[in-house]
Amino acid sequence: MLHPDVHKVSENRPTEIEHFPAGMRGKSAFPSVHPIVRTDDVASIATAQSAFVYSSPWPLQGNAINGANMGILEGRVAIVTGGAAGIGRGITEAYARAGASVLMADIDVAAGDEVIDYLAAELQGRVSFMQVDVTDKAQVHAMVAQAVSQFGRLDILVNNAWRGSGFARLEEQTDENMRGAFDMALMAAFWAMQASLPEFRRLGAGRVINLCSLNGVNAHMYSADYNAGKEALRTLTRTAAREWAEYQVCCNVICPGAASDAYQRFARSNPENAAAMANANPMGRIGDPLTDIAPVALFLASDDSRYLTGNTLFVDGGAHINGVHWAPKLP
Repeated sequence: MLHPDVHKVSENRPTEIEHFPAGMRGKSAFPSVHPIVRTDDVASIATAQSAFVYSSPWPLQGNAINGANMGILEGRVAIVTGGAAGIGRGITEAYARAGASVLMADIDVAAGDEVIDYLAAELQGRVSFMQVDVTDKAQVHAMVAQAVSQFGRLDILVNNAWRGSGFARLEEQTDENMRGAFDMALMAAFWAMQASLPEFRRLGAGRVINLCSLNGVNAHMYSADYNAGKEALRTLTRTAAREWAEYQVCCNVICPGAASDAYQRFARSNPENAAAMANANPMGRIGDPLTDIAPVALFLASDDSRYLTGNTLFVDGGAHINGVHWAPKLP
């Protein structure tokens, strides 16, 4: 069910059937704002070496935080799962600032309310919150139905939700861990994609953006459940891209390298490894969910990406090129 404190869009927002307009291009999405994703002192070990990047004028000119792309998603409606924290929260804010109406789905009510409160002053009515457990098929279907009912349409689906899981050697992984990972990473997206397709076909176009991971691509140690679930999602995305291309539905993957909540948990438990990862990154830092990852998700949601489908975009500062220094300590 919809959270009682949900903010609804005004009744005069566009709801008619229309394609992504070609005129909404060449602009950036963010005014000058501070990131909503906050890092604690432990996790910041991994990013402190390159903090100068954010004070230099050059990176900001090519970034969406300068406000040049306002309105690129005006009139569009998006669902972002896991939208109340980390990368999902960055994407939620980016889309709202770009003009979209966003249904932010998350299991954490307190986190969802905090995002609504944070954005209320500037973006009243653009973001609403719905408590959703994406491992429950009925709740996922209700989420899609709510977006269409509340906003009149659905153009963009971002599957980002993931619950934290600990590290374990392959021989110690349990059936419960593996099934849980596939329910969260694969089945949740599968259900949401199936439920969204009729609306995409009605509108004549759509966007599916699935968040996967370098952990799976590089077969990182001690996270077989996460790796396998995310790689299964990549395959699902490519299959959907092929089958749904005739409907002008673009399906793509982002493999991010960012200081997400999951990364911060890793940094707290393995601070030395986290710092080594940041140092080994070709750009010398771990990315920011709002200013580094969200602009790519914004591009994939826009009309500018209408001929791009079935791709995996590594938004990681080049970390995928030579691999990531991943060696968490286990007993």
